[in-house]
Amino acid sequence: MKKFLMAIALCLVCAASFTSCNKVPDKSVFSPLSESEKAKIQENDPDFLEYLDLVAWTDNVPSNIADSTKRMFGDITYRDLYKHYQFCNDTSYWKPRQEQWAKDYSSQFPNIDNRFNSVLAHYDSVVNHSSLNKYVTAELQGFDIDYYSYSGDVEDAYFIFKFTPLQGKIQQLEFNYRYKLKISKKWNTAHCILQNQFDKPYSAYYEIGYFEKDDFYGMTKQKFCNSYDLEIEITKILKDGEIIEKDKLPLAIQNYYQASDDEKGLYKEEIIKEFVDKNYCSLSEFQERKRQDILSRGNGKKIEDFLVWSFEKKLEKRI
Repeated sequence: MKKFLMAIALCLVCAASFTSCNKVPDKSVFSPLSESEKAKIQENDPDFLEYLDLVAWTDNVPSNIADSTKRMFGDITYRDLYKHYQFCNDTSYWKPRQEQWAKDYSSQFPNIDNRFNSVLAHYDSVVNHSSLNKYVTAELQGFDIDYYSYSGDVEDAYFIFKFTPLQGKIQQLEFNYRYKLKISKKWNTAHCILQNQFDKPYSAYYEIGYFEKDDFYGMTKQKFCNSYDLEIEITKILKDGEIIEKDKLPLAIQNYYQASDDEKGLYKEEIIKEFVDKNYCSLSEFQERKRQDILSRGNGKKIEDFLVWSFEKKLEKRI
């Protein structure tokens, strides 16, 4: 009885699908749709019409299509494309496969997060071991702002950084600093050298760029900390006649440390590919590869299905 009911349900679905397909013109995709044809599609499946609109394929079929493309895809009809579109969006078909692919992914890339965290923990220890902060610390002390007497506008603006030696005299040092508005992703960066030696806290002035200085009108340390992010990194010091440098990290690790939270996922993939598994890909990419493999072969595994899939890939490039 259960199988009988399922068979009836399947027949109803197929009948509905057949009726929907009949409302999509069975003519070449290289022939523009008439207004009445578009109206029928709109009534039947507006999402499909929106898809055709998105690739600019409803009002103006491109005139600069190569003859070889027309020869290859000339027999494809809007109805063929619509059947492929329905197949691509058939959740009853794709959902169980997506779930199985997620299991396959876990088997192919086991404990990937733990392995990534192990790599990161290693370089965290490298950073801590090679940090020059055990010799000298750097912090924002404040600002020095000069104003034009005749207008009151900012003439010059300077960061004041305070450097504090922790293990005796520092003869020279190099450092990088960067800052940005908290709501922005764009950093302003600078590389600086301090040539004056010091054995007690020392204040150094560094000019703010011409195009940024107006933003520092009336700026105080408190105002700045409320509105901006600031990072200061000491990269090299000269102490007791010896140059001591911070260990250089692999580029993928550097990028990960410097990335915003939104960008870290991208560099996480780079780190995994470089240090854990060169064949690694994200779950979504893994599932999409499996999906495209099926789509390229078609539901019926016919050459016509492959051609429709190939034609759709050309359409997607227009988006």
